[in-house]
Amino acid sequence: VAVSGGYAYVTLGWGGLRVIDVSVPSLPREVASMETSGYPYDVAVEGHYAYVVSGGHANVVTNASLLVFDVSAPSMPALVGTAVGLPGTGHFSAVAVADGYAYIADPDIDSPDGGLRVIDVSNPAAPVEVGFNHIPENPADVAVSGDWAYVADEGEGLRIIDVSTPSMPVHRRFVETPGDALGVAISGDYVYLADGESGLRVFDVSTPYTATEVGVIDTPGEGLAVAVAGGYAQIADGRAGLLLMDAS
Repeated sequence: VAVSGGYAYVTLGWGGLRVIDVSVPSLPREVASMETSGYPYDVAVEGHYAYVVSGGHANVVTNASLLVFDVSAPSMPALVGTAVGLPGTGHFSAVAVADGYAYIADPDIDSPDGGLRVIDVSNPAAPVEVGFNHIPENPADVAVSGDWAYVADEGEGLRIIDVSTPSMPVHRRFVETPGDALGVAISGDYVYLADGESGLRVFDVSTPYTATEVGVIDTPGEGLAVAVAGGYAQIADGRAGLLLMDAS
């Protein structure tokens, strides 16, 4: 899910992309739905565009894709561009968008095709891949701030990639974690990592080359995803539900 301008954009499995008016939080209402090619896994919104990554799921095999929707009128989203992934990659797991580029986590495990993909979306109607950095395990999520991409590498930990030159992303730092590294978010100088059964881990990335862990919260469930807003880290903690942690 991504939220922008009073609307929540939700990927709903085979249900495609849904747009929910949340301007009145107590009365959310669906205002639009769009079918997607493949099974949508994640969505990011920047400006008037929503970027959806999709692919195969379960026994359904299809190429991974980036779909770009014009949401300048949220009740009437329109598909304006598509970038199709490499045959056999299966699916893209997550997407972040910043400064005209989409950064995609491609979890093609133990294959040279898996890693961080950089897509130029400065022309939303014609997205094109311009950069790639191989990640050997299972990149599950990605967050971007400035010249840096932070990747949750499931089963491994936090990977920090220099994207100052988007066409040549370079791996700069790896911090191993004991959990599954399933979700990542950044706020200011801190990265928050949802680390599966190992809870929430916090890293100081004020100097990304020497990023260090500065805090751990052993949550009661399984940290699956994390978002940070208003001084709070919000953690999807499996069967334990939604947890709010003071991140101020």
